[in-house]
Amino acid sequence: MPADVRKQASSRLALIDQIPTTGYPRAPQAEPAPLSAMERLQSIGNAVANPEVRASVARGLSDVAGRTAANILGGPVDLAALALRPLGYQHPAPVGGSEWIGQGMQSAGVVTPERLPAAEAMATLAAPGAMVGAARGLSRLAELGPAVAPSAGRFGAGVSAVDQLGAISPEGKARLLADLQAGKGSGTYRLGDVTEGQRKALTRLGMPPTASTDVMMTDRAFQHVHNNRVLAQGFSPEDVTRFAEQAMAKRSQVDLDVAKSGQSPALMGQGLVDRASGARYEARMPLRSDGQAYEPRTVYPRGVANRNNKAPKE
Repeated sequence: MPADVRKQASSRLALIDQIPTTGYPRAPQAEPAPLSAMERLQSIGNAVANPEVRASVARGLSDVAGRTAANILGGPVDLAALALRPLGYQHPAPVGGSEWIGQGMQSAGVVTPERLPAAEAMATLAAPGAMVGAARGLSRLAELGPAVAPSAGRFGAGVSAVDQLGAISPEGKARLLADLQAGKGSGTYRLGDVTEGQRKALTRLGMPPTASTDVMMTDRAFQHVHNNRVLAQGFSPEDVTRFAEQAMAKRSQVDLDVAKSGQSPALMGQGLVDRASGARYEARMPLRSDGQAYEPRTVYPRGVANRNNKAPKE
């Protein structure tokens, strides 16, 4: 190769070596083509064919339907509870309300614990006729008042549907049962409340005026109930919790309970039948008051021999 040709080739190679090989921006990548209509249909079909997807959708629809039914059925009580809030009534799940009904449905396995607030609200609003009817029914009951409402008890006058909000609360019931099963009290907490009619009847029987309708469980009351009903008399925690729930029912009467320590106004559920023995009995809950709320003195079933086959102590 001639010298001049070699010199030109060498110069070109030197020039090529000076060209950088890094630092260049990446070449733009082509965006994936959108799915065609056929591909979208196929994707939807695959999802529908998936058993897990179908089950999840079915559960969601069932939950929304169940919660919507609870919202509609519990609407009147929810409205009544809302109207009572300025007066201090702050029950998170009033008996007969939508949350109370929903908790019952959840316990029965009708709905799952998962909540879909937006879907529930939209489904409820989709049935305005039902909600309007419920509101009108509540208004009509308030107008009729005591003439159509059930009696609060032997010494209580008739009260309206708004006043019939007393009973053991789901939270109080669950906590009482857990404490009885553990054999130890967990402090002071709200067990439930009495109706306005029951409060008036308790006052007529000598109970000091009380600022609220709350019934508060205390360690003192729990200790008496646990020691006497569970340890001494052999009733199960489930038995004792049921007696408390029956005594605090909103239709329970009010009576003077006579014991060795004296007499106390008490809530009294009547016409009950013991599951174990078949005996008829009254579930009784004598109360005391500190001026702010009520406190159980004890809970017992009058008419049922204890599980140790002895007459229960009051």
